Amino acid sequence: MKLRLDKIIATIVDNRGKNPPYYVKNGIPVIDNYLICNNYYPNLKAVNRYIDAKTYNSFIRKKTIKDDVLLTLVGNGLGKCCLSPVNTIIIQNTIGLRCNNNIMLQKFLYYTLVTKLEVLKGMNRGASQPSAKVSDVLSLEINVPNLSTQQHIVDSIGSVDDAIEKNEEIIEKIYSYLINKFNQLVYGRDVINFSDLGYFNIVKSGIDTFEGNKTYIDTSSVSNKSIVDTSYNISYDDRPSRANMQPIPNTVWFAKLKDSPKFIIVKNVSKRILNNYVFSTGFMGLEADEYIINYLYLLILSDNFNNQKDASSTGATMMGINNDILYSIKGPNITKDEACSFGKNINSFIEMIIELQEKNYNLKSTKKNLLSKYFD
Repeated sequence: MKLRLDKIIATIVDNRGKNPPYYVKNGIPVIDNYLICNNYYPNLKAVNRYIDAKTYNSFIRKKTIKDDVLLTLVGNGLGKCCLSPVNTIIIQNTIGLRCNNNIMLQKFLYYTLVTKLEVLKGMNRGASQPSAKVSDVLSLEINVPNLSTQQHIVDSIGSVDDAIEKNEEIIEKIYSYLINKFNQLVYGRDVINFSDLGYFNIVKSGIDTFEGNKTYIDTSSVSNKSIVDTSYNISYDDRPSRANMQPIPNTVWFAKLKDSPKFIIVKNVSKRILNNYVFSTGFMGLEADEYIINYLYLLILSDNFNNQKDASSTGATMMGINNDILYSIKGPNITKDEACSFGKNINSFIEMIIELQEKNYNLKSTKKNLLSKYFD
C-alpha cells in the first residue's frame, strides 16, 4: 500500500524561524542542520549546543521528542535526516516528523527517508540556496507495509546500525585514551615552531595515473575523524582540478580551512584508502616515519594546534592556512626519539582504530544493500 506522508504523520515540529538567543555549556541539547548532515547512523550522538530550561520552555512549538525523525529543509544537506536521541528543540531549518504509530514505526520512516534523499533534493525551490517546502515533503508517496513487516525490516537494518554504533563507541574510547596519553607526554613542555620539529615533510600535490575509477574525498566527505561519504567517483582524465592529492603510507591529513576540524590518518594497513582514494587539495598532508606519524596525528588532533590554525588562517572569502603558516604554528618541543617511542607504544591502538573503521565501512555497505533490498 502506498500513502502520502501527510496521511502517515501525526505531528510536525516546524522550526524555520527564530533560533535560541544564547547557548550554555551544559543543559538541554539542541540539534541543528550541521549535526544532522554529518550524522551517519540513526541515533545522533554528537550534540554540541545546549540551552537552559527557560529557553527550552520558550520554544514550546519547536520541541521534538526522542525518536522523532529530524529532516533538513535548507542548504546543501537538504533531505538528510536522523532520529532525535532525546527530547530537545531543533533549529536552523529543520522539521521533526512523528508518525501515527498505528500506521508506521518511527525507524521505518527514517530508513524510508534515507532512501529518498535524491527525491527530496529534487524538491528544491530555492534561488540562492537549496530549500524545500514542508507541503512538498508531505506530498511524498511511500510504501507502507504492515507493522509486523516494518518491524522485521527495522530489526534487520537496525542490527547493522547497532554494530556500527558499537564500533564507533570503541573508537571514541580509544581516542580518549590516546589523547590522555598525548597530554601527559606534552604537559609542561616548551614550545617551538613546526618548522623546527624536523621530522616530517609536507606532502606535495600531484597524483599517480590510474585506470578506471577512484573515490574522490573532498573535505565535505569527512566528519571529524571519519570518512563518511565515498560516493564521488572520478577517473584520471575526468576529475575536479582539486582532486590532486595522493594518499601515501604514514601520512596525516587535515582540512586547511578555518573552523573545519577534519582529519585522516593513512598507514600501511589502510589498503582501501591507498588503493582506491584521491584526496582534495583542501587537505594538507604531513608525512613521517611509521611511528612518528602516530605522534603527529595526535598533535594535529589537539585543541592547541587547531586553535592556532584557526587563529592564523587568512583569506578574503575562505580563510585557511598554507605551508608557511603551518611552519609558524607552535608545538611541544618533543624530540624525534621521543615522538618515535611514543608512536611505537600507541601503534597497536592506531591500527585498531583503522581496523574498526574498515569494519564499519563494510557494515555500511551491508546496510546499503539491505536498504536497496527493502526499499527500492
